Amino acid sequence: MEPTIVDDLFEAMESHELIAYYQPQYNANTGILVSAEALVRWRDAEGNIKMPSEFIPELEKTNAITYLDWFVAEEACKTIKELGDRAVPISVNFSQRHVNEKDFASRLERLLKRYEVDKSLFEVEITETAFLDEYENIVNWGKDIHEKGIKIAIDDFGSGSTSIKLLAEMPVSVLKIDKGLMQETSKTAEGKVAIESIFYLAHRLNLETVAEGVESSSQLKLMQSFDCQKIQGFLFAKPMPKEEFMLLCGSSKNVAVNYDVLTDGGQFGTIDLLLEAIYKKYPLIVYGNLSKNSYLIMKNNVDNVIPSAGSFDELTRVGIEMREGEEKVIFNNTFSRLALLKAYKEGKEMVQEVSIVTKKDGKKLKILTNDFFVKMPSSNDIIIIGFNDVIEEIS
Repeated sequence: MEPTIVDDLFEAMESHELIAYYQPQYNANTGILVSAEALVRWRDAEGNIKMPSEFIPELEKTNAITYLDWFVAEEACKTIKELGDRAVPISVNFSQRHVNEKDFASRLERLLKRYEVDKSLFEVEITETAFLDEYENIVNWGKDIHEKGIKIAIDDFGSGSTSIKLLAEMPVSVLKIDKGLMQETSKTAEGKVAIESIFYLAHRLNLETVAEGVESSSQLKLMQSFDCQKIQGFLFAKPMPKEEFMLLCGSSKNVAVNYDVLTDGGQFGTIDLLLEAIYKKYPLIVYGNLSKNSYLIMKNNVDNVIPSAGSFDELTRVGIEMREGEEKVIFNNTFSRLALLKAYKEGKEMVQEVSIVTKKDGKKLKILTNDFFVKMPSSNDIIIIGFNDVIEEIS
């Protein structure tokens, strides 16, 4: 009987023909090496290198692939331990066949403990297309891993059809954007919008993003414009043997990315900068729905007597109580819900007034209040955003 590739695999393990390779991942903005993906190569007795595409598809047809995955995982742990203080997080791809492996998460935890690897330095990768089968079992498998404190990355994100549901149910920490999606879809304006929506979703869900297959400066610029955090691809580094990777980790050399946060940075990052400046400027920020008679305090460094949410009419009452004499009347006539609705119908874009408020501790503040009318694209509700700035403290 002819030996199978499975037979060859176990022989290769015994004869040390399987070699762990590592592809560095760099911060997209600074060019600093921040992590890596563990890969595998098969070097036969003649010294010829077999690429993963030559043997992994066949191994995935059987449970033999699980032995290969555990081999790579252990090699990654050895490398992390040897690197010591120079170690960066390493991700390892696991086949969906591990879903049916009893106590997978506990076995992985024991492996990390054996090599004294901090859990923050190891990442489990599984491809998005794996979720097309055994979806519920894979989600539960992922939850077990997450409960052990180990990060999960979705590899080749955008290549499958379960994306949104997957992110809602799976405890994912990292999205690795599919190489094909980035290279093909980004060639059209519509494609760029589609990719941008993926990064927007990741940004809103606080997920780390990694762009795979970055091979040109134009692709790098595109990923920077989408606020992608990490870059993996031939533009920066090809997969390399352990020895070369360890030397790289010990080097202080960064790759050149020539990044400018204003001209190259994406809209999400610049919006964050804008919000940071606004939050520094205004001690009290209020969102109000005049149509629904509701409000939400986004920031309050003025007085803790103001509830964080409630009816807008009640907010007006609290505001009136914090003022004295004629200013009570002025505030009500300017910033009550009915007064603001009237101003909106008159075509005003904002309402502004300076008044003196008395805090709970008796201190008086001169406050400039600016209420801006904004229109929600998804409803006809009339919304205001109120920015309140302390002009001076009155002794």
